[in-house]
Amino acid sequence: MQFWHYTKMIAVPKILRDGEIKRTVTYFQGDRPCVWFSTNENWDNGAGTLVQCDIGDIVSCDPVLLFGFGYGAIIPARIRLNPDAVKLITWAEHQQTLPGWVAMRKELGGRLIVGANTAEWWVCYEDVPIKSCLLPIEKRVDGKWVAN
Repeated sequence: MQFWHYTKMIAVPKILRDGEIKRTVTYFQGDRPCVWFSTNENWDNGAGTLVQCDIGDIVSCDPVLLFGFGYGAIIPARIRLNPDAVKLITWAEHQQTLPGWVAMRKELGGRLIVGANTAEWWVCYEDVPIKSCLLPIEKRVDGKWVAN
């Protein structure tokens, strides 16, 4: 199984400079900072900016819409993880540790991100050293992943 950390090319120099992928900030009270990974080889709809549409659903856009046209120079990027290098936890396990998740889920009316598959989500509770990743880092160009 392959694990990908999806981000933006604009974030890659900082990751390389820091020598690691830093854990995210928390999104809700009780959330645990972690580095997110996906087994989706194309794109993970949970990796983009969340957008709330008119009917109140929480959605995430295709990377071309999210990054290509809407935000100009912000290009999607992905970094492949060596899964033997770090301890990964499934989303199902991770959400069991999140007391704030239940409240947030109620607030969203039970909805998650449209098009996202939580069975593809994995987390690491530590910052992930770049040496734990498999190069090259890739970017999305004309709908395809290419080496940066």
